[in-house]
Amino acid sequence: MKKLCKETRAFQLVMALLLTAGLIFAFGTTAKAATPKPAGVKQIEDDCDSVKVSWDTVFGLNGYVCARISPNPQMDVCQEERVGYKNETTEHAFYGLNSGKTYYVQIGTHASGWDYTNGCAPADVVWSDAVEVVTRPNSVEGKNITVEGATETSITVSWKAVEGATSYRALAYNKRGGEDESNAVSVISNGTSAEITGLQKNVKYMVKVLPQKTNSSNTYTTKEPYDYGLEDVPTLPTKITGVNCERFDMSVKKGVARFAWDENPAAVGYQYEIYKYNGNKVLTKGYVNGLYQTVTNSKLKTRQVYKIRVRGYINKSNGEKVYGAWSDYEYFCRMAGSDVSLKKSGSNKLKTSWKKVTGATGYTIYLGTSSGTANVKYKKVGTTKKNSYTIKTKIKKGKYYYVRVIPNYKKGKKTYSGTVNEKDSYSAYARCGSNGKCYYYN
Repeated sequence: MKKLCKETRAFQLVMALLLTAGLIFAFGTTAKAATPKPAGVKQIEDDCDSVKVSWDTVFGLNGYVCARISPNPQMDVCQEERVGYKNETTEHAFYGLNSGKTYYVQIGTHASGWDYTNGCAPADVVWSDAVEVVTRPNSVEGKNITVEGATETSITVSWKAVEGATSYRALAYNKRGGEDESNAVSVISNGTSAEITGLQKNVKYMVKVLPQKTNSSNTYTTKEPYDYGLEDVPTLPTKITGVNCERFDMSVKKGVARFAWDENPAAVGYQYEIYKYNGNKVLTKGYVNGLYQTVTNSKLKTRQVYKIRVRGYINKSNGEKVYGAWSDYEYFCRMAGSDVSLKKSGSNKLKTSWKKVTGATGYTIYLGTSSGTANVKYKKVGTTKKNSYTIKTKIKKGKYYYVRVIPNYKKGKKTYSGTVNEKDSYSAYARCGSNGKCYYYN
């Protein structure tokens, strides 16, 4: 800003008075009427280093229009310039300003010429009332935005304060729909944190924080570059579904189980816990980033029902985990093929027996036949709470007979059973040929 040239102004004022007195003496006439006072001055545009104002057309002006801007309403420190002639100009922009600042603008009219050598406006300028204008604050970069927490439909963030900002607008963009503001959810904050609510479940958002600066008539929001913001900020994962024990290879000393579950788009990772079927004490637990986990643990033994549950989590910016809801318990167990015996009993019966499975409420027995070792079709033949079952069937030469024994378990008030699928985690099977020789499989 340039200081107002007070000494020059004083000299110009004295000369103007002398000139006026001389004219009156010489011609006996009154002084020339002052130029019209501009009105309707207002801010119409802004940026971090500039503002633009407009004003009403000055009718009857036969001279020049000038403008000045100052950091205070007294206008004692200001930048002045001539901006137009007569009523041809009604807008002007000031550049080279500081971001997030308040300034004051006046528009003036004058009839005399402009002495550019001293940089000051002529003494005969008729100035408008001073009008408050503001520049936009600088932007909040994504690296300065912090994730403080989330719920299934909200995200809480904080950020570093920006000089000159009187408030902030926090926005969450669903990246599936692009970064158009019609696709964003926003909230106004007078501080440096906000909870953005009303979001979609299981979605990762881009979060932007736009500093705002208010003058007496309007609020101006930072014009953010396209790529500013914090990427991939998730809502809290909802309840995990589809938990399944895909494989359970067990031994007396150590068991190996493989689990899978449905992907949750908001989760950055998953936590699992494994219990005995009727226990509240965690046998083993851990974390995994993907949708599969293989657990090897000596506590996972054969002929025992277990249960597993899984939940998704997200990370705060400080690394602290925030957890979603637990899945329902998935029960699992496995019997070794050698646990199941199968033998012929006469010409139309097969007798099967097996070792007890701790936690099983009973057993479902399936019988399958084939002409070889593939494409076995199973049919449910009965259930029992005992450890043996006799199947009535007509045994034919050239056929193989398979039996599957699947432990049932109780979940709440309902009883569940695995399927007869060959890869099912709950079953084991035995095979007998029509010659009476039997084989056993895991």
